Amino acid sequence: MRAGLQHPLVHSLAGMCLMGGWAAWSNNDFPMPAPLIAGLAQGALTGVITFLMHRVISRVFAASTCWLCAAVAGIATSASFLICGHLIAATPAFWQTIALPFSVASAYALSFAYSLRKS
Repeated sequence: MRAGLQHPLVHSLAGMCLMGGWAAWSNNDFPMPAPLIAGLAQGALTGVITFLMHRVISRVFAASTCWLCAAVAGIATSASFLICGHLIAATPAFWQTIALPFSVASAYALSFAYSLRKS
């Protein structure tokens, strides 16, 4: 059971629901369909970012054994996808929308990369 919960797909699906809801809520002051578009965009971005970050961090760590380098690569992946994705989606509350997902993604990248060091 524990191995299933650690699978990157499980992390991606959970993040999609949570962060998509955050984006819709943080754009709730704007008329429809802005909150809906922001929520769907963030949900999709979170799923892709979480899955890719897991792969990027694993591969950078395997190549360098530098957990901090791997974490920075994951954080950069997250930032680039969030910024580009929400610019393309024309998210009205841009910074408010990406602040929480970026913070969570950064914490995830740091903790996952650090956990690789210990294993």
